[in-house]
Amino acid sequence: MFISHNDNTQTMKKQKQYTIKKTLIEKNVQVILNDGLGVVAYFTFDNAVQMCQLLNANSDNNCRYEITKNDI
Repeated sequence: MFISHNDNTQTMKKQKQYTIKKTLIEKNVQVILNDGLGVVAYFTFDNAVQMCQLLNANSDNNCRYEITKNDI
C-alpha cells in the first residue's frame, strides 16, 4: 500500500504534538528546536521528556529546555 508524503506527515503530526523550546537565559531569547533542515522538530510526549532531560543535564551554556504542546 502506498501512502503519500502529505498523508504520512499529517499522521505523524497528530502523534507528535510536542516541541522543545530553548531559552538562552542571559539574553532572554527563545527558539523552537528544528530537525537540522530548518523544519520544526515534533516529538511524542515521552520522547520530548527524555530529550529535555538530556539537554538540560548536558547544558552548561546557560540554556534551559522545556516542552511546549502544539495543538495541530
